[in-house]
Amino acid sequence: MKEGSKTVFILNTLILADISVWKNRHLVMLIEMFRNFTDATFDDNRILLSSNPMLCIALSSEILM
Repeated sequence: MKEGSKTVFILNTLILADISVWKNRHLVMLIEMFRNFTDATFDDNRILLSSNPMLCIALSSEILM
């Protein structure tokens, strides 16, 4: 998720993954990536660099549920 253009693809892929079996360190890394959506400046925010920011928000919410 370092590049904004691939954010939607990665989030779509994560929807299909079973994150309930992930180790804690992987979950922490995932949550940190999501935290970037709210904490980062405009130039560094991956959600704003993506092709569809609203879809990124919806997919992130679905994954966190």
